[in-house]
Amino acid sequence: MTNIEKLEKSKDWAGNVLKLCEECGELTQAAVKECMRGDAESRQSVIEEMVDVMICMDVIRVGLEITDAELIDMRHHKMKRNLQRIGG
Repeated sequence: MTNIEKLEKSKDWAGNVLKLCEECGELTQAAVKECMRGDAESRQSVIEEMVDVMICMDVIRVGLEITDAELIDMRHHKMKRNLQRIGG
């Protein structure tokens, strides 16, 4: 069992979703502080919160049995759409 699988099993589904929501909120706060301050400490906070969100996203991915291929395909689709929006 991987570490992500251990984390996924440590909470029920709602708990994992709520943890993701909490971490996304903390990332939002850290990003706003970084915009206002722009110092090394606030940058480090953004990095830490990004990693927390990434871990939570992996937990959700495992819980929903989402494959890497599915994520890669959707990333390409979304990137193409975003580039079309900006004329790129």
